[in-house]
Amino acid sequence: MKRNLKQTDSTLSRAVVKVGSNVLTAQAGLNLEAIASISSQISQLLDQSIEIILVSSGAMASGMKKMGFAKRPEAIPQRQAIAAVGQAGLIREWEKAFARFDRRVARFF
Repeated sequence: MKRNLKQTDSTLSRAVVKVGSNVLTAQAGLNLEAIASISSQISQLLDQSIEIILVSSGAMASGMKKMGFAKRPEAIPQRQAIAAVGQAGLIREWEKAFARFDRRVARFF
C-alpha cells in the first residue's frame, strides 16, 4: 500500500485509501491477491482505531470477466453496463476479503 498520509498532528484518526484499477486488475479479471493484501493492511489500521474510507476501482475488470469480454469496449453505454454488472462481484470480493478479519463492508453512492 502506497503511503501518502497527510496529517497535521501525531495522531491519525481517519484515512482515505484509493485503490486504482491498475492494482485491482489481473489478466483474468480482479486481482484477488491484491484485494486480500489490502484488506489485511486496512484491518490493521482499523485495529489501531483509524477510520478508513476505501475508494475502489475494479468494477470494469469484474464485469468483463463475468460477461466474457476479452477487451474493453469503446462505446460508453457498453462500458457502463459492464461496470454495473461488475459492481456486485467487486463488492462481493471485498466482503470475502474483509470477512477474514471479522469486518463488514458497505457501498456508498
